[in-house]
Amino acid sequence: MDESERSQIKRWVETWRKAGPALAAIEREELRAMTDAERRRAIEAVLSLAPVCRRRDCVSPVRRTRLEADRGRIDFAVRSYGQF
Repeated sequence: MDESERSQIKRWVETWRKAGPALAAIEREELRAMTDAERRRAIEAVLSLAPVCRRRDCVSPVRRTRLEADRGRIDFAVRSYGQF
């Protein structure tokens, strides 16, 4: 890596270091403004990124129990998150 690449990386890191707190504040405000339905959709969208078999017969009983427990935690998180 030459000096020009190193300098470019340092600038990139510094830019994101400065932008991070402002972006986090925007994110917190957007999350506070969400309705419960919007929060549920957002949480489910994130969870849908994880590869999970959709057929009940290919999910072990232990995994199925965990998935059901996760759904309960999502409901709790959605209800609790509104109290920020």
